[in-house]
Amino acid sequence: MFHADYRKLKNQARFIKEIIDGQLVVGKKKKTVLVQELRDCDYEAFPPRGEKKKTADEEDDDADENQDVDGDLEGGARDYDYLLSVSTCRL
Repeated sequence: MFHADYRKLKNQARFIKEIIDGQLVVGKKKKTVLVQELRDCDYEAFPPRGEKKKTADEEDDDADENQDVDGDLEGGARDYDYLLSVSTCRL
């Protein structure tokens, strides 16, 4: 439990530092673009509480049903809400 909290806080600190340093720009971008950039930058995904991790087979079965308009998995986008909800994103 504490290890996951530590990893989440470490990712949040890195996220804020990259925004301040100008390495990551979050303004005026669609959420799907931001989520893809976070994946590319190796930020760890943390699914919202109450959602169990699915196996690869279960994700493949659900992929067609859970796609939003932009084509990104809604569950996958929510995995990065812990970063995108940081108040620096609203500047």
